[in-house]
Amino acid sequence: VNPGSLSEQAGLMNGDAILKILGHPTENMRHKEAQDAILRAGNNIELVVQR
Repeated sequence: VNPGSLSEQAGLMNGDAILKILGHPTENMRHKEAQDAILRAGNNIELVVQR
C-alpha cells in the first residue's frame, strides 16, 4: 500500500490479504486478474480483506 494512495485512503494496510473482489474469491486469481477486476470496478468496490 503506497502512502497517499486510494487504497491507503480506503483503509487498506501493508500485509492485508484481499480474499474477495466484488464477491469473487481471489485464491485462484493471478495478480494481473485481480488488478483488472479492481480497475473494472471503478469508484465503488467491495473487498473482503484479512488483516
